[in-house]
Amino acid sequence: VTEIVMKWVVSAREMRNIDERTISRIGIPGAVLMERAGLQIVESCMSIFGSVSGKSVFVFCGKGNNGGDGFVVSREMKRRGANVSIFVFAKQSDLKGDSKKNYDIVRKMGISTNHVTSVPQVNRIPGDCDIIIDALLGTGIHGEVTGINSTAISKINSMIGYVVSVDMPSGLNTDTGSFMGDCVEADLTVTMGLIKRGQILYPGKMQTGVLNIADIGFPERAISPEKVKTFLIEKNDVLSFLPNRMPYFYKGDCGRILILGGSPGMTGAPTLTAQAALKSGAGMTLIGVPEGLNPVFEQKLTETMTLPLPETEDGFISLEAEKKIMDALLWADVLAIGPGIGRDPETIELIHAVLGNAEMPVVIDADALFAIAKKPTILKKRKYNTVITPHLGEFSRLISRGDTAALRDDRIELVRKTTRSLQTVLLLKGAPTLTSGPGGDVIVNSTGNAGMATAGSGDVLTGIISGLIGQGAGLTEAAVSGAYLHGLAGDFASDEFGEISVTAGDINDFLPYAFEDLFGRYRQGES
Repeated sequence: VTEIVMKWVVSAREMRNIDERTISRIGIPGAVLMERAGLQIVESCMSIFGSVSGKSVFVFCGKGNNGGDGFVVSREMKRRGANVSIFVFAKQSDLKGDSKKNYDIVRKMGISTNHVTSVPQVNRIPGDCDIIIDALLGTGIHGEVTGINSTAISKINSMIGYVVSVDMPSGLNTDTGSFMGDCVEADLTVTMGLIKRGQILYPGKMQTGVLNIADIGFPERAISPEKVKTFLIEKNDVLSFLPNRMPYFYKGDCGRILILGGSPGMTGAPTLTAQAALKSGAGMTLIGVPEGLNPVFEQKLTETMTLPLPETEDGFISLEAEKKIMDALLWADVLAIGPGIGRDPETIELIHAVLGNAEMPVVIDADALFAIAKKPTILKKRKYNTVITPHLGEFSRLISRGDTAALRDDRIELVRKTTRSLQTVLLLKGAPTLTSGPGGDVIVNSTGNAGMATAGSGDVLTGIISGLIGQGAGLTEAAVSGAYLHGLAGDFASDEFGEISVTAGDINDFLPYAFEDLFGRYRQGES
């Protein structure tokens, strides 16, 4: 597996440990980190507004280090000519350490400082300004925000002004991206050192706004002992994962993909998979389908070969097809199984038999995941030679957890745990898509949009991943890259047609643009 070089994504605990290690073991004082944080926030504001001179800036400070960052921001904004008003949601006696030191400085500088401890005082805060700095709560929130802090958050959200959150929108759970009660709706979040999980998981991503990562000087020696195993995938990472296509290759060198799928009323799913595999670079595709539907597929597919298979009375692929499928697997480099295959009991039995004997990489999706949920030990026997691509409902069935809403809050750790338990490469589709492989790393996808919530989108993803594996990509790399390319094609389709109108076919059509964008040639020369 390729060594991970992606951006770290940390939990609240990991960030606390890194912060503590930086201060106590490396010896960088907390006051220095606080100073750098404040300066970075001011720089971020100036990158948006140009000069802050003459701007009205309201700074909402809590009693902890997040508030301390806010005091530094206040001082530096004042020094640059802004009209600064500070609202401290704590008593003066509650302020400690570095936060108290910076509070004393702003008081001595004569900056307007107001302690707010009651609802009437909150209501007297003016309703508009140019810039609102949210330095209330930071990364330590896990439950519902109550009391005066809740009132402060409601006030911030009701005001007219550009909202900048310090490290984390106040009220947002750092680990899950969820919140109970009130949560600041930031236009910009300037986070310190490393991305936090809650900033890239929904709904937290919506509350975060634009995310700037501020380098405040956490040394590698403070970060690496934490052994962070959650990452964000970006363009350069995908480029390093993709297999090389040599100039002397012919179709047989680029991967032979066998796709098993299709049933009455479900001929579109495997068709999309086959097309996506080819558009992702696969050399040849063969689609195994119920023999009664073979004429339909012959009409639908031009570049894909078809393999008519024995079927049940109801038109699903039957157990009698096993011998023919096993013969076809001698030709294939990759098996993609599940798109539109149905849930006939005999078909489920066939899926179990094929997966138990297929000695090659397999991508499992759709109804084949339903079959696997009945016999997950098959995956363990295959030992990481398999990619499974469930959505949240299929994942819930696979791990026998009925409440999909509860799964959302702990998705990262559940994906990591399930990958190790089932010994499979697991791609959990969603916003965002998460992928985990043998090492236990969880990779968060950074592309895609709500327009991709459309029938057939997952079938396209199965085809992309299969095509990449066929060309020689490792299974984890293929899944991670496939999710990125799938989302990027969806983003291009959304740009062209709008989110509402995107179809799975559009995602397939824009796959070439996604690949070309990756290699730096997308619409080259256009303005």
